[in-house]
Parts: sequence; C-alpha cells; structure tokens
Amino acid sequence: MIPQSLLLYCLLLGGVYLAVMSVIVELVGRLLKVKRGIPESIQEEQTWGGWLTLYLIEFLFFVAVPSLAFAVLYTAVPLTGMRSGLAAALFAVGLGAAPVAVGLSIRLKLYMPFLMYQLLGHLLKLGGTLTIISYLYFL
Repeated sequence: MIPQSLLLYCLLLGGVYLAVMSVIVELVGRLLKVKRGIPESIQEEQTWGGWLTLYLIEFLFFVAVPSLAFAVLYTAVPLTGMRSGLAAALFAVGLGAAPVAVGLSIRLKLYMPFLMYQLLGHLLKLGGTLTIISYLYFL
C-alpha cells in the first residue's frame, strides 16, 4: 500500500525545490552567458509558456516518477536516508543523461559549455529532489 500523505508531501516539497532550482539555474546561466556560442537562429525564444512546459516535464521525470517508484520500492528494498537519494541521482545522470549528451555533442557539434551546464543543472535538480524524497521516507 502506498502511503498517500507521504507521497503528497514528496510531490509538494520536490515540486517547490524543483521550481526554485529551475529559476536559480536559469538566472546563473544568463549571468554566465552559457548560450554565447549558440547561433540565434537555432535558439528558442524564452517565454513563460516554454518555461512552464519544461518545468512540467522535469516535474514528471524528476519528482512524480521517482516519488511513485520510491513509494513502491520502499516496501521491498531498504532504501533509507539521504545517501540513497544522492546515489540514485548520480546513477541516473551518469548512466542516463551523460552518455546521450556527450554522444550528441560529438555527432551534432553542440556547444559544449552549454551542454555541460545543462547536465550540471539536471544533476542538481535531480539530486535535490531525490534527496528530499528519500529523506521524507526516512522520517
């Protein structure tokens, strides 16, 4: 049985953390000018609708799916503490996002500083949300 109140807390706190980190990563990216080497013709115009769409996609993959998976696996696998959340985040980024991003940068000649900044931002977002989720289940 999935504890619904705990799942709701995970979704709420993970969503708030993700929103705050998304704003911080975006602002730091603008200050560092990570898009400097990317031609204007291939950049998407930044609007609130685009930011909200990206947030909802990240919320689904960084908060909702891990919260449900942790709720189901919590009864079978002894994943306790914040270290398990950080380990899961490093595992997911290391085996999921990093090889794809590096492979695309080689095949499509993407701008490497922007790509590495995006990977770091995803690691911070995913690491934080999984740490929050695992900490809430540890309580």
